[in-house]
Amino acid sequence: MADVVRSAGSYNLDTSRAMVNVEDARKAYIQNREAAQQTWFDMRRRNDAYRAEKRGPAPTSEQIFRINAQRAPSRLNDDQIDPVTGELHWPLLLTSAVYQPYRKVIDKGFEERSQKGSISNYDQQQDLVKAVDGLYDTLKKRIRDYEPQQYVDAKKFMDALSYDVRFPSS
Repeated sequence: MADVVRSAGSYNLDTSRAMVNVEDARKAYIQNREAAQQTWFDMRRRNDAYRAEKRGPAPTSEQIFRINAQRAPSRLNDDQIDPVTGELHWPLLLTSAVYQPYRKVIDKGFEERSQKGSISNYDQQQDLVKAVDGLYDTLKKRIRDYEPQQYVDAKKFMDALSYDVRFPSS
């Protein structure tokens, strides 16, 4: 009987020690996860600080305005459009018959803009924008049909035309 009581006491003692060991292991696991998480955030903060240092100061609103103005495409120049009549001087590539429907709408719109000093209404401007965009899309679809320099010249003209069409007059 004494052995049974001793065994029960030994069982309770061993179970208690095991529970203490389990809790110690759980505590160590939580501390390790917390340390790993803290390390990760510390590394991230250091990385962000390093990148901010390398990036330099943020540009001012004046600098951003200047940069955006430089990036904006140029408007059509006097070699590309007659400022008096509004007649466009198309690059040779864009005189192809495939572009004729677009050129007709665009020529008419620029001629009217030149005569009246501006585009009459929003719908006319949108028709002009759609024609320019359609011509540009057709040009891009046929890129493989043209020599690189011809395409570049036409694209530069289209960039200027696409930008210029959004202004009331030249």
